[in-house]
Amino acid sequence: MEVVKAIAKQATAEHDRAALRFDMKTHSYGQLISATWQMLQELEAATTKSFQSEGVVGGKWSLGGARVGILAKPSAEFVAGVLATWFGGGVVIPLAVNYPEAELSLITPLYVGAVVDFLPKFSVRGIWHKLRESYPKDGNAVIGGTITVFTGVPTMYTRLLQGYEAMDPETQAASSYAARQLRLMMCGSAALPYPLMKQWESITGHWLLDRYGMTEFGVALSNPLKGVRKAGTVGLPLPGVQVSSKSKLGCFQHPDVAECSVLGLSDEDYGQVVCAVIVPEASARERAKQESRPAMTLEELQAWAKDKLAPYKIPTKLFVFDAFKRNHMGKVNKKDLKKELEQLEQ
Repeated sequence: MEVVKAIAKQATAEHDRAALRFDMKTHSYGQLISATWQMLQELEAATTKSFQSEGVVGGKWSLGGARVGILAKPSAEFVAGVLATWFGGGVVIPLAVNYPEAELSLITPLYVGAVVDFLPKFSVRGIWHKLRESYPKDGNAVIGGTITVFTGVPTMYTRLLQGYEAMDPETQAASSYAARQLRLMMCGSAALPYPLMKQWESITGHWLLDRYGMTEFGVALSNPLKGVRKAGTVGLPLPGVQVSSKSKLGCFQHPDVAECSVLGLSDEDYGQVVCAVIVPEASARERAKQESRPAMTLEELQAWAKDKLAPYKIPTKLFVFDAFKRNHMGKVNKKDLKKELEQLEQ
């Protein structure tokens, strides 16, 4: 409700101010709120007709916490649907056509009065062009505002790097210059692997703000906006957020751990035991190589975690990998990882 009120306040103060730009069309805050009220009326009519008096709470209509699925591409209609559902007292279930990250990223900028400018679908050429268009080296920027914040998932950054490498030197210079002008660049869903992070930083000057969220609750974990951001991790819980995977977070905090996954492996005595799979920091791997020893042992990890985790959460098995296998969204598939570990134990 607070988000809806904040956006409605923007519409009242600056009715004609741009809120969304999509497919060569601009939607103002006033138009967005108008569409929200219209959709709210349609929700009320639909639920009142379907459930008769069940949608009325204390004499006033309400969705009463009902879950409302929204299947739509990132668009003004999608945002209006989200806001209408929230204002009506419902719970939004975004049924993403492609991937929910872009859809979820629409709401926060509107909450603070920003403009959301997005493409109909992910396009390497389109994104680089949009950045160069916002910050041309000759200083003649397009009318309509510039891009200041960009967010994506690991696969998107991988594709953007590939696209950059395919450019001619002049276009590379223009693209690098444009990207360096942005205030913030973020990576969601999973942490960007360290080698790619270093490559991205060398081209754009940005060490991405890695964070993690889900469709159901938004962003929960994040590296600091200001301060040291640890590569290969999505950070720690944001204020007011609690997480249950404390074994994983504990291992993440180890200074020699770049990436980590914690899962349960079958055990004849206990049913399951806590297993940690880590990718060591490059410096830790180099020291281990020079000293002809493992980058980390189970005993070292257990000793380090003793005063940080409850005894039953301390890993009893450890696997050290050079890198994780990831799916097309940059995430580690734990089912496949578990199968791999079980094969290694045979």
